[in-house]
Amino acid sequence: MDPMHKGINRRDPKDLYSIYDLEPTLLQPSPEAIVVFDDLLTSGCHFRAMEQKIKESFPDVPCYGIFIGRSII
Repeated sequence: MDPMHKGINRRDPKDLYSIYDLEPTLLQPSPEAIVVFDDLLTSGCHFRAMEQKIKESFPDVPCYGIFIGRSII
């Protein structure tokens, strides 16, 4: 997928949602919390799409995002 900062069009979380899937063999036992790691928070649409996918399987489990970025100075 092309980086968001190089494109002129914003991505829609609905479009991203369709490319995400959860591995069925990892869905049991139900987790107490879920943490999603992503590289850089630009618009948050990747996180929102993944969070929606996770909430379908685990509606009562908290989902957190950790976003990692770096800058070359």
